[in-house]
Amino acid sequence: MSDAPFTFRRCLLLCLPALIIGAALRISMIVALPEGFYGPDSNSYFSTAKRLWNEYKWSVGEKRRWVYPIFLAALPPLPSTPSRIVPLVQHACGLASLLGIGWIVGHVTRRRAIWVPVVTTLAAIWPLMLWYEQEIQAEALFASAYILSVATIFPTERLRERRRLMWFLLAAAFVVALKPHGRGLWLGGVVAAMLLAGLPWKWKWRDLAALAVGLVVIMSSGSSKQGNWLLLSSVLPLVPTEGEKWPEERAELRPLIEETHAQLPIYAWVQGRYKKRVMTDRPDARISDKWAALTHDKPRYIKVCGDFAKEAIRAHPFEVARLIITKCALAFSREDAPSRFSPQNFWKEQIDENKDRWIENPKELELFYGFGKERFDAAAAEGAQRQFRWHEMLRDFARAFSFARDGHDISPERYDVRPTLLGALALAGLIIAMWRSRQLGILWLPLSLYLATVFAVGDRVDRYVQPVEWVGLVLAALALDTAIGVLTRLFRRKNTYSL
Repeated sequence: MSDAPFTFRRCLLLCLPALIIGAALRISMIVALPEGFYGPDSNSYFSTAKRLWNEYKWSVGEKRRWVYPIFLAALPPLPSTPSRIVPLVQHACGLASLLGIGWIVGHVTRRRAIWVPVVTTLAAIWPLMLWYEQEIQAEALFASAYILSVATIFPTERLRERRRLMWFLLAAAFVVALKPHGRGLWLGGVVAAMLLAGLPWKWKWRDLAALAVGLVVIMSSGSSKQGNWLLLSSVLPLVPTEGEKWPEERAELRPLIEETHAQLPIYAWVQGRYKKRVMTDRPDARISDKWAALTHDKPRYIKVCGDFAKEAIRAHPFEVARLIITKCALAFSREDAPSRFSPQNFWKEQIDENKDRWIENPKELELFYGFGKERFDAAAAEGAQRQFRWHEMLRDFARAFSFARDGHDISPERYDVRPTLLGALALAGLIIAMWRSRQLGILWLPLSLYLATVFAVGDRVDRYVQPVEWVGLVLAALALDTAIGVLTRLFRRKNTYSL
């Protein structure tokens, strides 16, 4: 890290190319796609707004609590519609977060004039970040909040000055308030802060109060009903088929355990096929009638799933770790985000996504779009004729800049995933950051805990890595900056000896 002070003015100047490119790209995107994408999970976030303005009831569900549903609920009275306000806000936050990334890069590398513009420009164009700024999901604001929380800790040597530790802890609490699965980021950030500012009993009362805010947010958000069955679906092939606990339930689950165990080498690729079979009671997908009945007895069902999952983890810890790492790598290898930017694909997928909703919950979509089904169909037909000039460039960018490559995308017979050059640089940067744990713990501790906890229960969904992909760019820059520093010192030493 450079000894020279890194000012905000210097950061702004170095980020200027990225800000210009990012602004041009986002303006072009909003012109081509003025409506946000109402995706598979959007209705669960929008349910608070729907209940408030259509049913005149206030309710924030524990699964989607707190910030994002409340943000959406505040939009319907505004002059524009939520469908147009949300992408504007999220794109603006994405653009502003480039300054946070630049601030972080400027404090972890020596050659700031090179790496700040490079990393922020890559982040400005990063397709996955762009897409989630367009979709009605908490991921875009979640990523921006996480970037802000990390930025507040730099420069690290001044963390105890004024109220900076308090602001960092409040920013970390805000991250969890946007997405409950950000607990790993919060915990990793708190541990990193302890490495720099000492243990909590050395903190001031305001710092402890900010820490308590984070704990309150964590305990009051997130659904306890999902964790156990999701964890069971993740380790299903490894559950022992024989055991003393829950013999009847184990017998019902055994055929699915044996079926998935036969696919254990490729289970990271196919987990999505089995994910919801563990909890569904649909006749065409249920495991058995008895297991379907168990899913309605929630306390017993949660206990059974949790016990089976723990047995699998205890029996095969290294295999579970392999599955987690593979799913994580596969999520980093996804390159299909740019296809969603095509207005034709966007509206085709949006029509398919909303087909049943227009029948079952028309008032929900009317509140979101500001108009009914007929105008929606007309808007979709008109929108599909538009052009997004950056679409081809983003497709090529996604192919050139990814952290991993999925062999299954190349050939149906291949089930392997390996790091690209960028991924290898990020891994090298991760090792360097871990070596300097006291100063750079804020980069690798939250990242490691977040990925481990999320992919322990989740499958290879790209939105799980979207909030942390920027860290990979920072780590790659750290690796290159360190390599240049080592080579420079060796060259100077050689010249000194030659003299």
